[in-house]
Amino acid sequence: MSKVVINNNKTITEADEQKGFANLCRGLFSIFRNPIAHDPRINRPVSDDELLEVLTIASLIHRRLDSSTINP
Repeated sequence: MSKVVINNNKTITEADEQKGFANLCRGLFSIFRNPIAHDPRINRPVSDDELLEVLTIASLIHRRLDSSTINP
Protein backbone atom coordinates (compact mmCIF):
# COMPACT_ATOMS: atom_id res chain seq x y z
CA MET A 1 0.00 0.00 0.00
CA SER A 2 1.44 3.38 -0.97
CA LYS A 3 1.61 6.24 1.50
CA VAL A 4 1.62 9.96 0.81
CA VAL A 5 4.63 11.41 2.61
CA ILE A 6 4.70 15.13 3.47
CA ASN A 7 8.20 15.19 4.99
CA ASN A 8 11.31 13.02 5.42
CA ASN A 9 9.66 11.14 8.31
CA LYS A 10 13.07 10.58 9.96
CA THR A 11 12.52 12.26 13.33
CA ILE A 12 9.81 11.90 15.95
CA THR A 13 8.63 15.41 15.14
CA GLU A 14 8.31 14.59 11.43
CA ALA A 15 6.49 11.33 12.21
CA ASP A 16 4.07 13.23 14.48
CA GLU A 17 3.53 15.82 11.74
CA GLN A 18 2.78 13.02 9.26
CA LYS A 19 0.23 11.46 11.65
CA GLY A 20 -1.34 14.83 12.38
CA PHE A 21 -1.69 15.60 8.68
CA ALA A 22 -3.36 12.23 8.06
CA ASN A 23 -5.76 12.89 10.95
CA LEU A 24 -6.54 16.37 9.60
CA CYS A 25 -7.42 14.88 6.20
CA ARG A 26 -9.60 12.18 7.77
CA GLY A 27 -11.27 14.70 10.06
CA LEU A 28 -12.11 17.17 7.31
CA PHE A 29 -13.62 14.40 5.22
CA SER A 30 -15.59 12.96 8.13
CA ILE A 31 -16.98 16.20 9.49
CA PHE A 32 -18.52 17.27 6.20
CA ARG A 33 -18.98 14.25 4.00
CA ASN A 34 -20.61 11.81 6.42
CA PRO A 35 -23.35 14.00 7.97
CA ILE A 36 -24.34 15.48 4.62
CA ALA A 37 -24.43 12.05 2.98
CA HIS A 38 -26.67 10.58 5.66
CA ASP A 39 -28.95 13.47 6.63
CA PRO A 40 -31.02 15.74 4.42
CA ARG A 41 -29.09 18.93 3.70
CA ILE A 42 -31.99 21.07 4.91
CA ASN A 43 -31.42 19.68 8.42
CA ARG A 44 -27.77 20.83 8.47
CA PRO A 45 -27.37 24.49 7.55
CA VAL A 46 -23.79 25.59 6.90
CA SER A 47 -22.86 29.23 7.45
CA ASP A 48 -20.69 31.26 5.11
CA ASP A 49 -18.01 31.48 7.82
CA GLU A 50 -17.99 27.69 8.20
CA LEU A 51 -17.61 27.24 4.44
CA LEU A 52 -14.67 29.67 4.36
CA GLU A 53 -13.00 27.77 7.21
CA VAL A 54 -13.41 24.49 5.35
CA LEU A 55 -11.95 26.00 2.18
CA THR A 56 -8.99 27.32 4.19
CA ILE A 57 -8.27 23.86 5.60
CA ALA A 58 -8.73 22.28 2.16
CA SER A 59 -6.25 24.82 0.74
CA LEU A 60 -3.71 23.91 3.43
CA ILE A 61 -4.13 20.20 2.68
CA HIS A 62 -3.77 20.73 -1.07
CA ARG A 63 -0.67 22.89 -0.63
CA ARG A 64 0.98 20.18 1.47
CA LEU A 65 -0.04 17.48 -1.01
CA ASP A 66 1.49 19.51 -3.87
CA SER A 67 4.91 19.12 -2.25
CA SER A 68 4.42 15.53 -1.06
CA THR A 69 5.83 12.30 -2.44
CA ILE A 70 4.52 8.74 -2.72
CA ASN A 71 6.31 6.14 -0.62
CA PRO A 72 5.60 2.59 -1.89
